[in-house]
Amino acid sequence: MGCGSSREQAPKALIKCGIKLVIAVSFGYIFHRNAINLGLALLKITDENLVDLLKTGVLLDVNLEEGNICIDKVLIKQIEPLNKISLKILNAGGLMYLLKNNIEKL
Repeated sequence: MGCGSSREQAPKALIKCGIKLVIAVSFGYIFHRNAINLGLALLKITDENLVDLLKTGVLLDVNLEEGNICIDKVLIKQIEPLNKISLKILNAGGLMYLLKNNIEKL
């Protein structure tokens, strides 16, 4: 996902569509960095069995801090949680919001 995309417009377009989380088997490095900085959560999964379960209309509950993926309230996968810095950026709504709200601490 996002390979060859060095512009912020790619994750911005997803955010404008109301998307809050993208799940894919891989992400381009610059797309990944831009997405996190803009507040778009990304989840990398490589388990093909899990990919097959993620169909349109499936109700997902994803906890990026704990590393849980539940489908219809049933834990189906324990994943590696996001690192603390990425979580802090996402929880603030993006890097600019994090910096803006913490400027006095810098």
